Amino acid sequence: MNTYLLHMLGILVKSCVITVFSFFQNTGESTLYAIKENNELSPMVVNKIIPYETIYEYNEKMPYNIMKVISEGKNGLGYEEDGNLKVLVEAENARVEKGTGAYGEFSGIITGYGPDCKTGCTGILYCPTKAGKYINLYDGIYYEDEEYGTVRILAAAVSKFPCGTIMEVKTGKGEPFLGIVMDTGSAMRNALKKGVIHIDVAFETERDPKVSAMTDFSGNVKYSVQRWGY
Repeated sequence: MNTYLLHMLGILVKSCVITVFSFFQNTGESTLYAIKENNELSPMVVNKIIPYETIYEYNEKMPYNIMKVISEGKNGLGYEEDGNLKVLVEAENARVEKGTGAYGEFSGIITGYGPDCKTGCTGILYCPTKAGKYINLYDGIYYEDEEYGTVRILAAAVSKFPCGTIMEVKTGKGEPFLGIVMDTGSAMRNALKKGVIHIDVAFETERDPKVSAMTDFSGNVKYSVQRWGY
């Protein structure tokens, strides 16, 4: 067999390996075939699926009821030769982040507020940013979080929800949204003393009609903590 035919056979075998690997990704074993010079298929080896492992990374800032898939796993492919496993395609382990922090699901009430509130608001938020800078609500009602992106500024009882806490808010009146605890108020603190979760959502002004539309004292608003503090 000349060099050209050997080269072509090598290409065909490699193509077969890739095809069989794709087709039998989840079946465990399958037979690989080579093409003879007379165009017949000849069995070569029995391949072995190399299962991937799941690597867990534990995060104390994340509630224990939350898990996040960081990367999906992929099985590898190999074959046995003289009792030894030969690896053709390496397995890629899955990575999963698992919370170990306090449980983070709550129901409560919700209101809206602005920097022009009538109870002595200055617009300066109670909580500093992660970098230690204090920001003013007049500059915007959103915060750019390095992990969660653009999120709405919230006020809460910081003894329960530390500064930087990220939560998903479900009011039942629109799409759920993410917010970050950056402020507090006496109404939130007094509600917590009575066992009530009260979250205040920042608006550019209290004259915004969406403030009253946001208000819900039913106690059925759902809060799902995604991260405890910064």
